[in-house]
Amino acid sequence: MTVNIHGKEYKTVAERLAEFKKDLGELPFEIITEVQLIGDCALAKTTIRHAVKGSSGFLKAATGHAFEKFGSTTINKTSHIEVAETSAVGRALAFLGYAGTEIASADEVAQAISQQGGTAPAQAGTFGQDIECPAVCAACGLKDLDKSVVDFSNRTFGRTLCRKCQDIVRNDKAGKRG
Repeated sequence: MTVNIHGKEYKTVAERLAEFKKDLGELPFEIITEVQLIGDCALAKTTIRHAVKGSSGFLKAATGHAFEKFGSTTINKTSHIEVAETSAVGRALAFLGYAGTEIASADEVAQAISQQGGTAPAQAGTFGQDIECPAVCAACGLKDLDKSVVDFSNRTFGRTLCRKCQDIVRNDKAGKRG
């Protein structure tokens, strides 16, 4: 069932996924999602690959991306990573042909309308839209961190820290208090 929003037909991600699985039947498929944390944002990339009847290996593939900022909506206060992941899955499915008349899911459009102060359709769930997300130190709030600092910090500490806060955490772990 699609959701009509402003004259356009949208499907939820759950509907897209159920239709995809039903159509494939016993054919193998993969849904691979990678999430990268950038400051207080989550960037998700999903690739879906599936076999085609009568062939060997994976022959069809599509990729979807999504970006969510922590705290930008009520649901993103607790689940911005999950929201980005689900949205990326929905977009990849849309590129494989599992959509209404639009690439965006009903979930995404409902959230975008809500963020703009409108009333979203009751059938649609909550979802996010792209929001500018500057890199901010999780400890001290320093803004506009360099991408290399953010990448290193997320890999090493599991969160975004400026160089000064990285040094403080390292020294604390080493037992060196400054």
